Amino acid sequence: MAQAWKELLPTLSVEMKSCSETIIHDLRSDWFLSLKPKQSDALLMGEAFYSIACDYYIADYLLWPLYQHSTVIEEPFAPYFELWTHGALAIFERPGQVTVYVGSESLESIIK
Repeated sequence: MAQAWKELLPTLSVEMKSCSETIIHDLRSDWFLSLKPKQSDALLMGEAFYSIACDYYIADYLLWPLYQHSTVIEEPFAPYFELWTHGALAIFERPGQVTVYVGSESLESIIK
């Protein structure tokens, strides 16, 4: 994913560079969808897993055991999940920067 970002960055307009969160989400989604899962009824739970926190990173973390054989990347969603379990929220605000918000007061300030 990082290499794809480096290749994509020079071609982006100023407006697109300010949409880092969307770009990261799209790159992660495209990469995850390119993987071939092991067949399992658990795949039917994808949207239910998303509904736990309305967060695709959490859904992907829960489904990862079915996809891990498709890539050499060992556990790409574990760091995000660990932050999430502690109430932290990672926001990709601009290229090369991620801000981690901790606590409900910080979260409320970025939602407003």
